[in-house]
Amino acid sequence: MKKKSKIPLIYIGLLTIFLGISVIPLKNRICNETYKSVAMAVEYDDVADFFGIDKLTDFSVAGINSVVISDDKSKDFLVETDNAEYKNYPPEKYLGISSEKISVVSKLNLNMVFLVQGDISLIPKNIPNVTAVILSDDFYGEIPADFNYTFGSVEFAKQKEVKKILKNSSGGYRVFKLRWDSDYKKNLEKINRAALERNVGIIILDLSQTTLDYALEYIIQSKKSLAEISFDVNKPASIKTINSNFEAYKGITKIISFFIALLSPVICLLFVSFNYNFDGKFSLVKSVLIFLLIAVFSLLSGTTIAGLLATKDFMLGIDLFRGVKIVSLTPILILIYLLYKENLKKYLTKPLLYGEAIFIGFLLFAVGFYILRTGNYGSITSLEDNFRLFLEKIFFVRPRFKEFLIGHPFMLLAIYLKYKENNFLWKPFFIVGIIGQISIINTFCHIHTPFFVSLLRSFNGIFAGLILGIILIYFYNLIKKYV
Repeated sequence: MKKKSKIPLIYIGLLTIFLGISVIPLKNRICNETYKSVAMAVEYDDVADFFGIDKLTDFSVAGINSVVISDDKSKDFLVETDNAEYKNYPPEKYLGISSEKISVVSKLNLNMVFLVQGDISLIPKNIPNVTAVILSDDFYGEIPADFNYTFGSVEFAKQKEVKKILKNSSGGYRVFKLRWDSDYKKNLEKINRAALERNVGIIILDLSQTTLDYALEYIIQSKKSLAEISFDVNKPASIKTINSNFEAYKGITKIISFFIALLSPVICLLFVSFNYNFDGKFSLVKSVLIFLLIAVFSLLSGTTIAGLLATKDFMLGIDLFRGVKIVSLTPILILIYLLYKENLKKYLTKPLLYGEAIFIGFLLFAVGFYILRTGNYGSITSLEDNFRLFLEKIFFVRPRFKEFLIGHPFMLLAIYLKYKENNFLWKPFFIVGIIGQISIINTFCHIHTPFFVSLLRSFNGIFAGLILGIILIYFYNLIKKYV
């Protein structure tokens, strides 16, 4: 066997070792993800300003179990008091969390979330039923030595200093602050995704732009929607420190995970390099089996990453898998070189034709669009959003478009073309198809998403992609018959 042909086998051997190492950390992570309770909260000041604090009882009956209490600024506090003691306070000075607000919430047996925007040293100590403390980006002061609360990290907020604190803490919560939408039914889907797909423990509802009746119905339906995905509104479990040994060597595990995500899609080429016997009428079945072999390899690669990065910081989202765009594009470029290196040499030594230039321009546009849509922050159209909601209703966890609409069908077609008739089109279709395998592996790089959700998402994509791939092969044979 040539030296080059041994490299993929050596890689598979190393991947098997890393998979074995990651089994126990992954098990610990899964145990940490089994709790199915979330806190549903409203802000004390919203209730007081827009409905009257006496209506907090109605919100409690409707389904909320927590109240966010913000620390008061003296400029706000002076509006409500005539006490001369506070007249000389600078308007920007923070006075801490109001004991009166704490008392009101405690009497209703509701949990509390403290939102500290100013001096953290003023936070009241030893208050029961405090789920978490959320710090704004510009908090100041020293954390008290006897501080015994758990911190929360707000999704999509920078909170650099907060993340430093969470790195040194024994646990924390992911917090989702949901903006008001006049059509609150759209928010129900966002609430479900936050709890199910992003491991969010505290959901804060914005009630600042609605009526009392509409707000109460919103809360009732939110609780009902959570129940439909087997979540209840209760005190959530924090994401605790797990796999401390991996935390200590996270620099190494990050590097290993990066190279697994980078190289595993390339190694998929190995599985179509053997001389399979495709004679007879079972060509489609054999194509499906080879495709499933490739998909299982990608699932095992993703599972290895899911175990290697199974730490509190990754689960909280304060540490992230870096280089998503690199590992999404580089395997495609490597495969283009491996499959077309002889052709590339010829193209580099001759003048570029107009048709080739147009094709390259189209290719660059497609690659640019693919990269822009890779990651967590791409914008989507309302049509696409509605299609996503439709898929969630069918599959429970939505499969990724890049997998079931593009990657998997073209991968199946490429395998069929290579072994059924050795059609030259298998190479470009294989390159398109590898997008699906890249997406499977990248799915498991989102450590804040529970492992079994990532697994179900991938299975759904494989199943739907297989169906569409079989249909694609049918249409290919139909077109070939009449052309």
